Amino acid sequence: MPKLEVRMSDEEMTHAKAVAAAKGKTLSDVVRESLMLVEVGSVPVREPHPNAELLLEYLPQIVGVANNINQITRYIHEQGEVSPALHQTLSDQVGIMKKIIIDEMQR
Repeated sequence: MPKLEVRMSDEEMTHAKAVAAAKGKTLSDVVRESLMLVEVGSVPVREPHPNAELLLEYLPQIVGVANNINQITRYIHEQGEVSPALHQTLSDQVGIMKKIIIDEMQR
């Protein structure tokens, strides 16, 4: 029998296990039964954002800014303090990311 692997948040997993326990069934049984209740073609397909392709073009820049923010955050946790200059750098990086996203979403 084929297998299906599903990723869930901790909250979703807790809920799914509670549903299965309440029904006296396994988690696999509950998932299979739930899927069988949905008619094929009845689930609406979500359209991609009209600017999705443009945003993907900026993905490398966004990832770069996010990496900078992560490095700054790691430094702050190691040092236990934030200098005014570091705070400004962090604010600038977040501002750049916001600008990229907002500008492209308004195109």
